[in-house]
Amino acid sequence: YIGIPSDIVNTEITVDAGKLDYSIPRNPQDTQEAALKDIIRAIQQAKNPIILADACVLRNNMKKELAELVKVSGFPVYVAPMSIDVVDHDLPSYRGCYSGSSSLDQVKKEVLSADLILELGSEQTDVNTGGFTYGLDTSKIIEFHTFVTKVFYSTYEKVSMQELLPLVIKHFPSSANIDPASIERSLGPRARRADTPPGEVIVQDYFWNKMTEYFPERSIIVTETGTANLGAFNVDLPKDCIFISQLLWGSIGYTVPATLGAAVADRSRRTFLVVGDGSFQLTVQEISSMLHHGVCPIILLINNDGYLIEKLIHGRDRKYNDIQMWEYAESFNT
Repeated sequence: YIGIPSDIVNTEITVDAGKLDYSIPRNPQDTQEAALKDIIRAIQQAKNPIILADACVLRNNMKKELAELVKVSGFPVYVAPMSIDVVDHDLPSYRGCYSGSSSLDQVKKEVLSADLILELGSEQTDVNTGGFTYGLDTSKIIEFHTFVTKVFYSTYEKVSMQELLPLVIKHFPSSANIDPASIERSLGPRARRADTPPGEVIVQDYFWNKMTEYFPERSIIVTETGTANLGAFNVDLPKDCIFISQLLWGSIGYTVPATLGAAVADRSRRTFLVVGDGSFQLTVQEISSMLHHGVCPIILLINNDGYLIEKLIHGRDRKYNDIQMWEYAESFNT
């Protein structure tokens, strides 16, 4: 948190009247050239390369550059939980979500079998890595970051992916290109959630397999911390969807106001919220704001009768993980 004295608004300060410089600092030329040379050499030598895209691709507004890299390379591409929407899931080279031990078995096997991993914008936090179970070999990873690039055990300081990645695309060796149509022949069909038999219990696999049938293209899908976003790791997104979750800090209650913001920001898209009952009750007042601003997202509330994720972690029988049951379907009635 940032603490600001309450009387700071009464303090006069001198402000430079000049324009703010938003330009990104240029990479050191010699260092960047050395990094580029090593990267191209590694790509040329690789027999089983892949791309693993993560959150900082989105933060640096580099979805276009990632799409170009996927196109020019043809490499199988995987995403992390914090970047599920960073690539088009309909691409023949898209293979799924990698999150360490939380991954589908086939996805985990494919990633760990790669001899070269182009890792873009990685955020190796607890939930994003399946509880720090990534298990990737440094000797196989080229890391592209906002302020540094790492090629195996070598570090290239101040070499940002914003400037470097377009150079990799420009100088990508055509001899290393993979035909995307051949990926399924070599790796098999892309891993999917297991089909579930008919029954009275709605399990995560059934829920997310079914929900993708209802998401139109260009949807905004917001998933709450806990069982909602953990279950969404392997969702198949339609084209041009935006996926919003709070995996970094795990702040429960985040998604209800986030859904309001997303729905107001782009009214041309259909907005969906998947939220548990505990998180919903924390920030339910924003339902009133939705009505006030004239937006009507589709809310899918998973009624776990309490803070289920907390019960699963610790305190299954503790009363502090219980909450009052509501008539949730009446939330929009005034």
